[in-house]
Amino acid sequence: MIALIVADINLRNAVESPVVYAFTAVAILIISSRIRAFENLIHEASHYHLFKTSNNHQKFAFLYTYIVFKDLNRYRKDHNEHHKVHDAGGDWSQDPDHQRMQRLGAYELPKNYWWIVFVRPMIGYHFWEAITETILPFFQTSGTELFSRIAFCFGAPTMLAYAFGTHSVLMRFGLYYVIPYYVLSITRFWSEMAEHTHLMNNKSRISSSRSNIGFIHRYFINPHSDGFHTVHHLDKMVPWYELKAAHVALEEKVPEYNSLIVSSYGVIETFKQLYYRDLNVRAAKKVVPIHRTNVGWTLPSTEHDEDSSDEITEYDLGTKEDVIENMYIAQHAQ
Repeated sequence: MIALIVADINLRNAVESPVVYAFTAVAILIISSRIRAFENLIHEASHYHLFKTSNNHQKFAFLYTYIVFKDLNRYRKDHNEHHKVHDAGGDWSQDPDHQRMQRLGAYELPKNYWWIVFVRPMIGYHFWEAITETILPFFQTSGTELFSRIAFCFGAPTMLAYAFGTHSVLMRFGLYYVIPYYVLSITRFWSEMAEHTHLMNNKSRISSSRSNIGFIHRYFINPHSDGFHTVHHLDKMVPWYELKAAHVALEEKVPEYNSLIVSSYGVIETFKQLYYRDLNVRAAKKVVPIHRTNVGWTLPSTEHDEDSSDEITEYDLGTKEDVIENMYIAQHAQ
């Protein structure tokens, strides 16, 4: 990201042409996606997936939280509430993420579709939302934590302004952070809205989340495998670098997974699914979570039928990219 900024500055200083402005526009999109990647690292840290030693997640949190103005403990608390509701089949109204999406009208789509999905985000609504609900609360702390946050967020820009001039630093800060963050406020909303919209009434643990796993999803909107949302909700302890392998293994070996999963392989396809509610309806099945074992993950379930006794069905998924071993799944028919 730094190399991209340096290249753009040098190019802009060397020549003025439409190509330069096009390069700057691409740079802004890439920087925005990398800021989003930092946010996804916070998500992984909330599940203790970044470091082998749990304490290191808090000890080194400043490396990946300060740049996006987020508090790891606050995020973990809210996100755990989301998993508690979703993974236990609880009351969606108790989920902070659900409450926000409901307040924003996302669950009423296609009503006011163009306003909610495109117009309102692009005129800055979610940028202002980020300022008031993320950035300002970030500084609502005290003691050494407050000092370190102020020093990081204002100390470095002050030193750069002293070295290169206030106007130059402010201009570049606006170009390479404020504008990308503005873009992020749009793509972040798209990402969050697409995770569960129209899917809350699907009783299956597989079909109550949407996996957005197209190229643009994976590299610009949902970095660090954040788009493999179905597997994540089957087992939040599967780390981000194994989510794709788990998804592929389930697709290849488990027919139920293929028949129940709601997936999108392109941004336009995601927008269509948000508009056409019927594209998201899946069979009402109930599947229990994956359980971690010493050798991998299992997704066991018991089939219940009035005319048959309980039994366990297992699918041996083998290994995928030397990551997933001994993953099993069975369908729990109602």
